[in-house]
Amino acid sequence: MAKTKARDNLLAAISFNDAANNGSTPEELVAAYRAEVLHRAADLQDSQASCDAIRRRRNIATGRRLVAADLRALANDTTEGAR
Repeated sequence: MAKTKARDNLLAAISFNDAANNGSTPEELVAAYRAEVLHRAADLQDSQASCDAIRRRRNIATGRRLVAADLRALANDTTEGAR
């Protein structure tokens, strides 16, 4: 229902003369606008997925650094205890 109303509102906002000047019908302009919105949404999702992947890698790297620090501390304790 809302999708149809939004489409009708968009069609009402586009005059037939504006569409004709672009060599399109109002329906074609609505379809092109919809496709552009979907492409932008897909690009945003790709961008967010990339950021999520970087964030996960950073968290993994941070975890590995913490483990490495713990291992170094254990190694230092072991060498000090061996003296």
